[in-house]
Amino acid sequence: MKYSNEDLGVFILTYNRPRLLEQTLLSFVHQTIKGFKLTVIDNGSTDREMKQMKKKIINWGYNYMRLRKNLNPSLILEPIKPKMKTKLFMLFHDDDLIHPDYLRQAINLFNRYPETIFIGSAMSFDSQPEKLSWPNFTGEFEVFDTVNDFAAFIYKGFPLHFASVVYVTRYFKEACNPFDVYGKIADRPFLFDMAGNKKREIIVLTECYIRYRTHYNQDSQNVNTGPFKDQLFALHRRYRELLGDNILTANGRIFVRKNYEYLYLEALKLKKTTSPEEYIIEALEKGATTRLAINYGRLHLYLKRLLGYG
Repeated sequence: MKYSNEDLGVFILTYNRPRLLEQTLLSFVHQTIKGFKLTVIDNGSTDREMKQMKKKIINWGYNYMRLRKNLNPSLILEPIKPKMKTKLFMLFHDDDLIHPDYLRQAINLFNRYPETIFIGSAMSFDSQPEKLSWPNFTGEFEVFDTVNDFAAFIYKGFPLHFASVVYVTRYFKEACNPFDVYGKIADRPFLFDMAGNKKREIIVLTECYIRYRTHYNQDSQNVNTGPFKDQLFALHRRYRELLGDNILTANGRIFVRKNYEYLYLEALKLKKTTSPEEYIIEALEKGATTRLAINYGRLHLYLKRLLGYG
């Protein structure tokens, strides 16, 4: 199957961020390809400037859909799914920016690797988008034949951004919504569930085609909305299931080397409620780590600090 630009549908979720949204939309206006379908999903905004933003959206030739009330992230996909009529699909955030050549690269890779289930990209962080300039990337990418190897690549520390992912729409619709288990960190489990055991490729562009903008009142930084301990433990359990903790395997070594460090850093963020050692003991009880991972990871973290390596 060959995909054309018209086979791609982009949905941008927004809520009371007209100025950030405008910069995001401009990054789509400047794409090196045209013809893709773009719809802004307004999640019940109350900001008066959104009315002016709606006019700009329509003038740019894009679609605008406003929900009657602000929906929880776990529910917002339901009114969108009937609108997913293109063969390829992308769900983007109103506070992120996309490289002008990303959509062209993604469609070319889908055509080059017709068994691909989704394509994602690395992300970088940006606090001054008004000074943004994009480099000319070479298009380097990794291809994964199994969800296990893909999960290991992410757990090792690769900064994959959920908003960078372009899906084959029918597989996206088939995937379960794991929000109830993982809360706002359900993005990677969603990708794992979507890939499942399908004998298809997963492609990741290793250069930063997505800019994650840091700004005031960002939900991802709001500790009151999670992630909470049970959600974090559930995520580590999922990685443990996919990677194992056998140091004789490449994926197992990644788990035991990184697991303790991640748990330790999570505990520091939750320091008002628990100490690192208490948190790690609880993680062991909940199956989010193993004794081997604790012992190996503790030693690795000590040596990392002592010798200053990554």
